Amino acid sequence: MLTIAILTRNNSASIEHLIHGLSWASDILVIDDNSSDATVDLAQKAGARSIVHELKNDYSSARTLAMDEAKYNWVLFLDADETLDSDAVASIKKLNLHTAKDAGFRISRVDYFWNQRVSHGEVKSAYQTGIIRLINRTQGEWVGKVHERFIPTGTIGVLPGLIEHRSHKSISDFIERVNYFSDIRAQELVNQSRIRTMFEMVLLPPGKFIYTYFVCLGFMDGAAGFVYSFMMSFHSFLVRAKILSRENQSL
Repeated sequence: MLTIAILTRNNSASIEHLIHGLSWASDILVIDDNSSDATVDLAQKAGARSIVHELKNDYSSARTLAMDEAKYNWVLFLDADETLDSDAVASIKKLNLHTAKDAGFRISRVDYFWNQRVSHGEVKSAYQTGIIRLINRTQGEWVGKVHERFIPTGTIGVLPGLIEHRSHKSISDFIERVNYFSDIRAQELVNQSRIRTMFEMVLLPPGKFIYTYFVCLGFMDGAAGFVYSFMMSFHSFLVRAKILSRENQSL
């Protein structure tokens, strides 16, 4: 028995298909960030429970709410732009969650951009090491407003299979998401009194590009890999530029 928790916002185009593909689960819970479309109605029609929760740029709070509202101690987290391949579904079904000793499990995630599989550069770690998404809600907590992560109190196992991630439908969509997430990250660092300098803004973004594109082999994903590495280094630039902008405005 487990709960599958899905974070949504204006995902009416995909939510029914996603939930229908998860019909094997005992409980499907949608945490919706005030969608202005039919996401919630369609999710309920497909058989999911739903809770409307204003995100307020804090993804950990949404995942914590999902843990609190889950019917079962074991919770599998998915985003609305993610699906499980057949191997991942099979490996989850084979688990005996009643006797599992681990606090959670990693599942490898593969990204798709321009309808191409991207598994190096920025996303290399998520693909090779995996991300913690199946968790025992009694054995850890979520931290970080954006790029949130689960901090377990016990050991973490690894499951076969893939989470397939299709988040960037176009360059314009990619830019919008980079702008959005850099806003959240900049404010998070400001709240932590993490001061950023002009020196960092000039050197760190190109350094990140060199690291993800060359060291982490982003070039092996072709043009899509170049764009991905460039956009994520641009994200690094925007975070620091926005921090400096806010500091200058407060003077």
